[in-house]
Amino acid sequence: DIDASASFTLDDYEDKQLTMLGRTFDIVKARSGGANNDKVTLTLMSGAAKDSILEGESKAYTVAGKEYELSLVFTNTNDQAKFTVNGETTPLMDEGDTETLSDGTVLGLSEVLYQDYAGGIHQAEFFLGADKLELEDDSINKTGSTDELKVNDETVDGAAVELQGSFLDAATSTSDDGELELDVIFVNMTAQEDYFIAAGETLSEQPELKE
Repeated sequence: DIDASASFTLDDYEDKQLTMLGRTFDIVKARSGGANNDKVTLTLMSGAAKDSILEGESKAYTVAGKEYELSLVFTNTNDQAKFTVNGETTPLMDEGDTETLSDGTVLGLSEVLYQDYAGGIHQAEFFLGADKLELEDDSINKTGSTDELKVNDETVDGAAVELQGSFLDAATSTSDDGELELDVIFVNMTAQEDYFIAAGETLSEQPELKE
C-alpha cells in the first residue's frame, strides 16, 4: 500500500524482515517517489542489540564485549528521538537514521512511538552495534540499476542495486493512494580489482574485503 498522505510510505513493507548477504535485516523505512511514483527506497537495519526503550528510561547492553548504558532522552510527533549512550548525547535522529558513537559503535533508530495525549507512550526502537543498508532504484518497472548499495551511509563501489516490480494500482496524485508489488531485490557486486582466493577460502574471509 502506498500511503500518499504520509510521504508515500510503503506501510506493508515496514517492520518486515529480509535475509540478505547472510544476515537478517528489518525493513525500517520504505518509500516510493519520483515523477511516476516508481522510485523505491528501502532502508534495512540489523545489529548486535535490538530493543525498545521508553522516554526517560535507561538500560544496559553489552556489544562486542563492551558495556553500554543507553537512555532515551527525547521523542516527538515527527518520529524523531535523541539518546544518551555512555554519557554521549546523539543529535536528534529520524527513523532510519544512524549515528556513529565516539568509539565507532553505530546506533540506529528504527521506529518511534509517540502518543500525543496525557499518559501516552513515548518510546523508541533501536539497534546498537547497527548496520544499515539502503537499497534504491529510480524505476522498479525498468530493467537495469540506477543506484549502488549504501552501507551505513557509505556507497559501496561496484554493488549495483536493482529492484523489480510493478504497480497494482498506481497513485495518480499527491493525495491519491495506490499499491505496488516488489518481485526481485537484486544486488550485483562486481570486484573493482583482482583478488586471489586460495582453494577452500571464501571472499568473506579476506580482511581487505571487509566492506
